[in-house]
This record gives sequence, C-alpha cells and structure tokens, in this order.
Amino acid sequence: MRENMSTLSSLISIKFKQIEDVKNGLRNMLVYQKYFYPLKVQSMITENMQKFQVATEDRDFVAY
Repeated sequence: MRENMSTLSSLISIKFKQIEDVKNGLRNMLVYQKYFYPLKVQSMITENMQKFQVATEDRDFVAY
C-alpha cells in the first residue's frame, strides 16, 4: 500500500508539473498574440507600403 501511494504521488506530481507547463505555454502564447503579433503585422504592412510607393512610381509596373 505504501509503495502504491508513493508511485501514485509521483505520478500526480508529474501531472501537476505538466499542467503548469501547459498553463505557462498558453499564457506566453496569449501575451505574444496580444502585444507582439500586432506590432509584427504593423511592421509588415509598413514595409509593404514602402515597397508599394516605389512600384507606383514605376511607369511599366503601373501600365501592367
């Protein structure tokens, strides 16, 4: 009985550690999506608009 309880205790502690890891991973993903992803998208849009300005000044591209 004592051996079974120690085995069960170690399994439960491993499961709790896994749950904590999943919670931390989910929290990190949500923080990234909330704060950093919009900045990344905005920088990509800005870069594309800068390239678009050059394309609009190219007469062959506009004619195409």
